Amino acid sequence: MTTQFSRRETQESYLLIADITGFTSYMANTELEHANEIITELLELLVKRLGDLLSLVEVEGDAVYMHVPTAQVPRAETLLELIEATYLHFRGRVDMMRRRTTCDCDACRAIPSVDLKFILHRGESVVQKVAGISKLFGTDINLLHRLTKNNVGEETGWSAYVLLSGPAYDSLGTDSIEMHGGEERYEHLGTVRTYSYDLGEFYEEHLRRRSYAIKPEDADYSFTMSTKASPPIVWEWLNDPVKRAKWQQAIVTNVFRPEGRNGIGARTHCDHGNDVVKELILDWKPFDYYTVESTNSLLQMNVTLALKAKECGTEIEFNALLMSCKIPLPRVVLKPLFKFMMDRVIRITAVFTAMIEMMEAATETQPEHRHCDVASNGIEQL
Repeated sequence: MTTQFSRRETQESYLLIADITGFTSYMANTELEHANEIITELLELLVKRLGDLLSLVEVEGDAVYMHVPTAQVPRAETLLELIEATYLHFRGRVDMMRRRTTCDCDACRAIPSVDLKFILHRGESVVQKVAGISKLFGTDINLLHRLTKNNVGEETGWSAYVLLSGPAYDSLGTDSIEMHGGEERYEHLGTVRTYSYDLGEFYEEHLRRRSYAIKPEDADYSFTMSTKASPPIVWEWLNDPVKRAKWQQAIVTNVFRPEGRNGIGARTHCDHGNDVVKELILDWKPFDYYTVESTNSLLQMNVTLALKAKECGTEIEFNALLMSCKIPLPRVVLKPLFKFMMDRVIRITAVFTAMIEMMEAATETQPEHRHCDVASNGIEQL
């Protein structure tokens, strides 16, 4: 058979492997049929959660291998948020499987022994097509796979972690996460800088954290909108300062966030003409919701923006609670005044409509992103 290769332009991408740790021991010491069902369910969870932003290249036994062009994720921090959110779902599924199983076979009893590590690299590749099967090809692809064999577990004792190569770490533009720095040496590839952090501790901190999300029934102002875009794409448009400045241009001239990762305690400054709106993040659950304290010269409000994945896209829920106002009026008067300001002065629903239109127009040109063949829904005022 003659093998033919298709020639494509070199493409810079974020390359990711999500690798189930403890897999070899788990498969060797448990019943194959049950073990296969359990690992398959976990791999399918990874593909589903990561696949809203990244494209699947291949499932490799105990790992999923995915990529996304760097141009599609200008805010690299979104990738770490996606990894962390995926890990929370993975751990939740593992815990649920163990609690709910009534089977006492070795495979089911050993479910808690598996964990997860993520390897993130930024590099170049071309598409290689052999016998009708397309794969990414290049030195950076080799390096990504070699990085799965690293010394992080031995040096730290972590069973679950994120490992970033030097190029991936540099793309973040932040040193706000305390990371374990190291080096890996591979034949023909040389020395590679690595940065890693513990996902096990991240999960425990998540369990300890108290949530704060404003519900529609508690809000002074609330609405929902729908879009064809997936939650990670919506999250990117809500939080990337450059994108925010574009879709909020009717009310914002500039969006500035000091260096450091977004999260509880992070602050953002938005220039509104002669006024400045300061935002303080109160709660942060990537791709689910976030709550901010928003303050300008006249009022302070807390806002929760929640995302709910639909079969075809995302529902965006906006809930605002008026906390204080410089105008000394009773709350029975302030609430309708607040609604008037949101509707007629800030025109918040029009601003979000503009975001959805820009977001959908931009992502329609990116074939890696899947879209629904239905129109976005309108606004539901609550």
